[in-house]
Amino acid sequence: MKKEMSDTIEIPAGIRCELDGRKIICKKDSAQILNTLDSSKINLEIKDNNIILNCKNGNKNELKIIKS
Repeated sequence: MKKEMSDTIEIPAGIRCELDGRKIICKKDSAQILNTLDSSKINLEIKDNNIILNCKNGNKNELKIIKS
């Protein structure tokens, strides 16, 4: 069954995050983590030290991606 799903991830102090297309890049000092979302159904947004993942008509596969 398809339904609307969303999750919010709080960005800790001292960490900078930015979006580059479907990539989330998080940096702290010289360390960097890169994560790429494979699903085009999931919308990414960074707002007020939060990463917001939202999917309008998602199924269990999109929920797995959002929660990981």
